This record gives sequence, C-alpha cells and structure tokens, in this order.
Amino acid sequence: MKKMLLSKILLLGCLVGVSISPVFAQTFEDVDGLFAGIEGGISDISSDGVEGTGFNIENYGVKFGYKFNPELRAYVSYARSTGDYQDLDKFYIGTDGFLFLTDNLKLIAGLKVGYARLSFADIDSESGFLFGSKLGLSYDINQHNEIELGINADEIALDFKLYELGFYLGYNYKF
Repeated sequence: MKKMLLSKILLLGCLVGVSISPVFAQTFEDVDGLFAGIEGGISDISSDGVEGTGFNIENYGVKFGYKFNPELRAYVSYARSTGDYQDLDKFYIGTDGFLFLTDNLKLIAGLKVGYARLSFADIDSESGFLFGSKLGLSYDINQHNEIELGINADEIALDFKLYELGFYLGYNYKF
C-alpha cells in the first residue's frame, strides 16, 4: 500500500510540473555534467510459454549519471517493479541520445544493459541478464529541471524470457 501511494505521489508531482512548466518556459543554455533523477510508471510483464507471468505492475526507480553534451548522457539506475505476488528488481547502466524538436523539447532514444531479479511470493527468486530500450520525450522546465515521458521495453533472460513493456514519467535535476 505504501509503495502504491509513493508511485501515485511521484506521478502526480511530475504531472503538476509538466502542467505548469509552460508558464515558466524560456530559452536557455542546456547544462552538461552530473544529474540525478526519479521515475515511476506502469508496466505489463509477460513471458513466452510460462504460465502466471502475465501481470501488470507499478514501478519506480532512481538514476544518477553524466550528461556529456546536449545530445548524449550515460547513467546507472536501480528500478523496482511491484505487483500483488511478485517483485522485479533491476540494476542497469544506460545511455540516451537526444534529438531537439524545439529549444526545450527533445526526443529521447536509449539503450540499457544490466541485471534483474524476479521474486515471487511462493517460489524462489530467479535472476538474469537484462537488455532494454526506451523512447520518449524530455521537456526542459529550466536550466536545471527536466521532465521525461516515454515507453520502456525490457527483455530479461532467466530460465525463460521475461518481457516488460511500460510507460514511465520521470524528473531529472541537472547539477
């Protein structure tokens, strides 16, 4: 219950930020360097040939990284997805490329690799290699604050293949 409330608060905060951001929008120089972010969303998990893996889950995560220039960043991240009887923990590194659509709006395309662990309430956990991608939009509220909205797609190699497809909303602070 506490996790669900945290996810809803995170999503509400990001939505409020996006809704009031046009009021404060201006053109400015993008900041390179360190950044930290949070994100939350909803995903659908499925698997080929394994019963009981089709379920919807909430997810949230944190990331820390470095923006090399206005078009490229790299980061490390921890994300946790929770459902009624299962948890999915993901540790990964990723890189994102940006394509400017306007001064403040950017298209994001990214790749990630890492490790994932799936735990069910009634059986032992399994872990394996994670490969994923994302596609979305990023809006710079000002020089240090940005909001992201997009789609994540992950494939996790356990004793079977696990697929996660979901929507995310995130906030990044650029130092």
